[in-house]
Amino acid sequence: MSDVLATHNKAMEWADEGQLSRNRGDHSGARVAFHKAMTLEREAAYAVGDTEPDRSVLFRSAGSLALECDEVRTAERLFAMGLAGDAPEEIAEEIRDLLEQVHFRRHLDLSSGSTDSQQKKMWTGSPYRERGEDLWMVKIDCWDVDVHPEIGDSVTVKGRSGGVWETKIVAIRSCSDRSARAVTEPPPWAETQLMDARAEAARTERIASGQVRARVRRARRLDELDAIRRKHGVLPTRN
Repeated sequence: MSDVLATHNKAMEWADEGQLSRNRGDHSGARVAFHKAMTLEREAAYAVGDTEPDRSVLFRSAGSLALECDEVRTAERLFAMGLAGDAPEEIAEEIRDLLEQVHFRRHLDLSSGSTDSQQKKMWTGSPYRERGEDLWMVKIDCWDVDVHPEIGDSVTVKGRSGGVWETKIVAIRSCSDRSARAVTEPPPWAETQLMDARAEAARTERIASGQVRARVRRARRLDELDAIRRKHGVLPTRN
């Protein structure tokens, strides 16, 4: 187990070197460093045997490092290996999310016929909300540190309930090394949802108005009954 830990630590050293190279703008050197890190982490994952959660954690890490050096097919294999064992559900769910990112990247590469993200201008992301904001917002994955989303770009959004829709970016809120947060056009079903909400609000208002009118009519009837009772001496006359 000490050999596995030593290999893992060496992999993390190369990963740190890759990040430093990327920060300096040396993207070629970053890919080389991340590749070495991935190779060592993969070696550690195979060496640990069937011990969980060590096995699945190391395969998840190796797959993530493969993505860092743009080895998408290798990442897919490593994530699949991580799911092949008896991984804890939380880690397995994280690996499934990473696999979905791999599938999106492969789909975009195949549909464009190029791996140039600047030419594709097609992004993927997930919706999120900020407190006090009533906007359609999305967190976008940026795989190339030199290329970031711009206003007018298309984005494929994956909803938490499994729905997928395409929309366009109308504003950029923030942009970091690996992700961006943007405001998008409403999804196609938003107008229908808004109309349904307005119809429900109108129905609720009608019901409330009807209840008010019913209370008014009831109050009038009670006043009329009181007047009749006073006339016949059943109730004392009001001063």
